[in-house]
Order: sequence, then C-alpha cells, then structure tokens
Amino acid sequence: MSERNWRIAHEKAKRLIRSLTERDKILIAVALYWAEGTKREFNFINTDPEMIHLFINVLRDVYHIKNEDFKITLRIYEDLDRDSCLNYWSEIIGIKLDERKTTINVLSGFKNGKLKYGMCRVRVKKGGLLHKEFFSIIKRISNLSKNGVPIVQWTERETPKL
Repeated sequence: MSERNWRIAHEKAKRLIRSLTERDKILIAVALYWAEGTKREFNFINTDPEMIHLFINVLRDVYHIKNEDFKITLRIYEDLDRDSCLNYWSEIIGIKLDERKTTINVLSGFKNGKLKYGMCRVRVKKGGLLHKEFFSIIKRISNLSKNGVPIVQWTERETPKL
C-alpha cells in the first residue's frame, strides 16, 4: 500500500509542478531562507545537500551570483574527515573547496553518522541588498497571509526598518 501511495503522490506532484518560473524559484529560496537563514546578515546553513544545492542554484540562476562571490564555511565535528567533507560539499555546490579558501569550523564532540559531512554555510559577499530583498519578501508574505495583519512580530533588532 505504501508503494502505491508513493506512486500516487509522485504523479500528483508531477501534475502540480511541471516547471519552475523565476518567481517560483525566488519564493522557494526565500521560504528556505526564512526557515534556515540568519537574521543579521546573509547566511544560509543546513546539512541537507539537496536544499543547499537548490538554494545555491537559485542564487546563481535568478540573482546571477558568481562562484567567486560565494563564501562557504563548513562546520564539522572532530570525528569527521576534513577532506571527505570538503570533497562532498564541493560536488554538491559545484565549487572546488579547499582548506586554503574554505573556513572549516571544527566542533568538539562526536556525531557518529548523524551529520556525516557536517553543515554547510552559504554566504554571499556583499550580500546586504540580497538580505534586505529576502526579508522584504518575507515581510510581504507574512502581511498578506492574514489579510494584511502581520503574523510575525518584527523587532527593530531582528529586521531593520525599511
């Protein structure tokens, strides 16, 4: 029964989403950032390779961010192999990472397989305008979701006044 339900779900997804427009990609990236991004500067952190891959590709495709404008940081635990983590994330994001150009934060403790390749943090050099655009879209979505009544209380510390 479960396999049948997966087939039904996959077919429904294919019918629902035939392609992604630029607007769709922006909304997806903003929603991901809302969930996994930081409030003070443009930083996106996650362990899910598909999420990181999608996020970076939207930044490349829609916002024309070049590889040299990404600043990648890896957070790994001391029991993880640095080279394996660098190679893994290099393949995911399509940028050759090495220890000279990539910051690697080694956290104490052991994760024993939970985070096999650590966390990848994506920053954009001079990403201030992009950060403001994403938060403006977030605020707009929030305001529209309740007929103009914000569901998120923005504090001055979290989000600058526009």
